[in-house]
Amino acid sequence: MRPEAVRASVPSVMAAGRKRVTDYEHTEATRLNNPPAGLAQEDIAPPPTRAFVTTPVDEDPRLPPELVWWGKADTDAFDVEAPSIHIHEALTTEAIIAAARRESAQPALFADPELDRSAQVAFYEHEGRWRNRLVLGDSLTVMSSLLERERMGGQVQMIYIDPPYGVNYNSNFQARLSRRSAKEGSDDALTREPEQIQAYRDTWEKGVHSYLTYLRQRLIASRDLLADSGSVFVQISNENVHHIRELLDEVFGPENFCSQITFLKTSSAGSPSGGTNVLPATSDFILWYAKDRDQVKYRQLYTAKTAGGAGSEQYTWVELPDGERRRMTREERAGIGELPEGSRIFRPDNLTSQSGVEKTRYPVQVFGRDFRPPTGVWKTSKEGMKRLIEADRLILVGNTLSYVRYIDDFPAFPIADVWSDTRTSGFADRKVYVVQTNPKVIARCMLMTTDPGDLVIDPTCGSGTTAYVAEQYGRRWITCETSRVAFALARERILTSAFPYYELEDDDRGVDGGFRLNRINRVTLRSVAQQLPAEDIPLHDEPIVDKSRVRVSGPFTVEALARYADNPFVDEATAREEAGSPEAAENHVTALLDALKAMGIPRRGISPAPVLTLQRLANSGPLHAEGTFVNGGGKEERFAVSLGPRHGPVTVGQIDEALHDAYGYDLVVFAGFAATAEAQEYLREGKRGRFKVALLEANADLLLGDLLKNTKASQTFRLFSAPDVKVARAEDGQVEVELLGMDSFDAATGKVTSRSQLEIAAWFVDHDYDGLVFHVNQAFFTRSRAWDALGKSLKGVIEAEVVDAMHSFTSLPFTPGKKIAVRVVDDAGQTSEAIIDVDGAGQ
Repeated sequence: MRPEAVRASVPSVMAAGRKRVTDYEHTEATRLNNPPAGLAQEDIAPPPTRAFVTTPVDEDPRLPPELVWWGKADTDAFDVEAPSIHIHEALTTEAIIAAARRESAQPALFADPELDRSAQVAFYEHEGRWRNRLVLGDSLTVMSSLLERERMGGQVQMIYIDPPYGVNYNSNFQARLSRRSAKEGSDDALTREPEQIQAYRDTWEKGVHSYLTYLRQRLIASRDLLADSGSVFVQISNENVHHIRELLDEVFGPENFCSQITFLKTSSAGSPSGGTNVLPATSDFILWYAKDRDQVKYRQLYTAKTAGGAGSEQYTWVELPDGERRRMTREERAGIGELPEGSRIFRPDNLTSQSGVEKTRYPVQVFGRDFRPPTGVWKTSKEGMKRLIEADRLILVGNTLSYVRYIDDFPAFPIADVWSDTRTSGFADRKVYVVQTNPKVIARCMLMTTDPGDLVIDPTCGSGTTAYVAEQYGRRWITCETSRVAFALARERILTSAFPYYELEDDDRGVDGGFRLNRINRVTLRSVAQQLPAEDIPLHDEPIVDKSRVRVSGPFTVEALARYADNPFVDEATAREEAGSPEAAENHVTALLDALKAMGIPRRGISPAPVLTLQRLANSGPLHAEGTFVNGGGKEERFAVSLGPRHGPVTVGQIDEALHDAYGYDLVVFAGFAATAEAQEYLREGKRGRFKVALLEANADLLLGDLLKNTKASQTFRLFSAPDVKVARAEDGQVEVELLGMDSFDAATGKVTSRSQLEIAAWFVDHDYDGLVFHVNQAFFTRSRAWDALGKSLKGVIEAEVVDAMHSFTSLPFTPGKKIAVRVVDDAGQTSEAIIDVDGAGQ
């Protein structure tokens, strides 16, 4: 059953007296119809570019100084491609739970109004319901696409950026889902993803100069995305905080600086900063800038005021139940000595003001004496002073008449720019990623500057903490990441989380209408003196919780930058023009062909076939090179090469065109950085018609030139391999899918081994694959047991046996459509797919 055809069966759950399972949906927001991955072949136009322009350096001495670095002037104006962002997966926890409970069909979870074929391929021209977005791709390119393709300029309320803290990679990236550390010099700990290497390795071409260029470009894109009332937060350590503040001054203007927040991250046992003989570094920083400080959205947050705690240091007096007032003892202030029940802690507060009118300078008769303000005037009128006396709000401290301010007059104090309650420890939330921010830090920033329904973007997803917090508090979110490891962790974390259900302010508007908030009263001298009602203060970080409900994440999509199917190649004339130019090394065609010639053609069971000759073809058709190689019998044979695009997969359409033109060749090699699941299945047997075929996956580090250090772990190409799955018929026309494993291919030796199930991090099933988007009906996290925590929250809604089954290698029974799709995520975050024709499947 398709996930858009199932909905949690609320009546049956409520009838049993159990908690209701639900999510929030943003009914007032829409998004443009960016293309589903299955229509990538229709998205063939070359991508537009987004032009970014910075303010040129002006030597006017009245302007603030500006940071200058190597290569900065070269990027004062720069263009960034804006490719489409394709939808690859559609997910909703509620649909997965409903499928696990085999619930009856309910209103659509994912479905937008149906579009006919002509409307479907009119990308970015139609609006559909909002779904949150997890995007795989370079942050700058993604932001460029949001601006240029989706016209999101001025629509984002908050951007949270947690960039690499510096150019050294130690503990700054994670190459495996199962390993939260990175050891310098260890080949098996190295990521093979280009943007990850650029972001976290110590091989930046120009060191900190490249780092500053990297950040400046992304800050400029952030500025263009923000609404006039929006805010940007940049999290950084003491290593580069001074540089980043100068960058932000330049991009946003020093007049839009809001705060430099210091938050504690560890105890005093932290590592020293810069050496072993200086103070330990126990804090990081958040730089907060507004798009326009005069218009910035700001919600004051508070923390509880308790005797002896922060914000209550001056509350050192106590009023006992019998009316006696005295100073608290040292033990009482420390919380050791108990106060009698009914006691009220207070502080004597100033009763005078330096500014006011002369009529508030009058004598006060109280405590058998006359008092006049020693300087200035009283803070209230004669009538007001009379009411303070009647309310017993005055106290004599020495010879000074003071106002009695009880600690419970306002049992909270405003949060400022030092956050000391953000330390993490072994008892904090489970850490799944090597660089994972305490959710409290991001939540505080978000709650200060956004409302439910506002759009939040994090171009540095990591383990998805910003998306997680946005989901918790009903904000819309988009986050992007280049690391497939971090990407997989974020998807798992969001999909399997349980959240409090916050009561809605307006049921008709849903979450976009806001939450009902807990509130507190603030009693002031003015309200007592003028007999005014206490001020009502909303607590924006304390929505009212409905404990009868359990909330899961709302619908979201997994997306990736477009894979263009237009002619991605360069002909011989263009290649000759590029020869010797700096751009020549960026030519992916040259890189792939050179690597193939040097390595040979990977084969199963034996070492790669040596390539004797290889030269480009002059035409721009589906075949791009031809040559000769030595086959397994030692004979020379002819082969042709068809290359996938730099930003795209090898497709079935490309394969058919290439084979049509391949007359006279013994072997046709297809090589690219990605291949569609259909293409992998198409060439799985190694033969297509009369042709021997090979489908090779190229390591993306071929595009990095000399950026990546050579390591023995590097393999230039490997054979694509699909998951090994078995479909078994069950009762009532249902089926079960069993994941048997995956093949692991060593390109250097040709050795193929079955990958251990321990190396499989997750796998998903689409019951009725439509060829457009992978709809996740069942999700299995076989190693992390990520469903366990949610299963505890859903106790009574979903059985423990079903939760166990959601961590296995055998699916729950389901009624299939015409095709079933299985997607597997390995320990390195890489995905592979199998598509099963149900009519030909079964045991």
